[in-house]
Amino acid sequence: MAYITRIVFRHADSIRSQVVGSLGMIFKACRKFDLTEWLAASAPILRDHVTDNPEEPRLCLSHGDANSPLGQNYALLLNAAIFSLDYSRRSESEWGRAYFDDETRSSSGGEHHEEDYYGTDLGGDWDIPNFIVRSGIVLLLGALEEFERGTLRILTKTVPNPCSQSASRDVVFPRLADYQHQSQAYAQLVRNRRLISVKGRHQELARYGIILDAQAEWNQTIQTMRKSRNTIAHGVAALAHPFQDYLRLHYAVYRSAAEIADQVKSKHYIAL
Repeated sequence: MAYITRIVFRHADSIRSQVVGSLGMIFKACRKFDLTEWLAASAPILRDHVTDNPEEPRLCLSHGDANSPLGQNYALLLNAAIFSLDYSRRSESEWGRAYFDDETRSSSGGEHHEEDYYGTDLGGDWDIPNFIVRSGIVLLLGALEEFERGTLRILTKTVPNPCSQSASRDVVFPRLADYQHQSQAYAQLVRNRRLISVKGRHQELARYGIILDAQAEWNQTIQTMRKSRNTIAHGVAALAHPFQDYLRLHYAVYRSAAEIADQVKSKHYIAL
């Protein structure tokens, strides 16, 4: 594998290592866990690559009874199963053979070995705690975006004319079907790509009088984290955020959703 291609290979390898490491820690923290059962449901492709210890059946593959040991390393087992799967693919295809050879090669053999780890750095350098926090930040912002889209689905269905005041003062209580409904007006917004960007969604909300204070502290937090999210999601860098940043964003997302809901209720008599 040439040097530049190894960047993405190491980037992806670093991410996989952190995913496996995170799963291993979660599995070990469970009061009761069986790796073979989890693999059967979630990764059957790996099931045949994990076997019981013939001398001590299920010694390392499960825990939860009084006689089970406390030293299971499920991340190690998962990595071993993945390595076994990769090895089995050597004879199946040319790409499988090339993948295994690249997986077991420590560097590209270049003169500047430190540059070989550039992709690893982009992936977060196997820093599992920061990997988890980064994942939480990305998913939290996704939750807020879906709430904004859901609000617009309800508004486009319930408020035909954004400029007119509701003739009724009876509060409407939308249900899940309304949250998921796509009216013709909403479908048009999708076709026009109006809901992809934050600016586009907020402009559409503003048509219904829903305006979020850009200078509010909680909104400033969201804007800052969105910049970080874009850096992370586009693979530019694996930013390190303290857990407190995640918590601040969690509360900011709540504040944003509550502000949208308050304005929708006061202006359109819809209780989100």
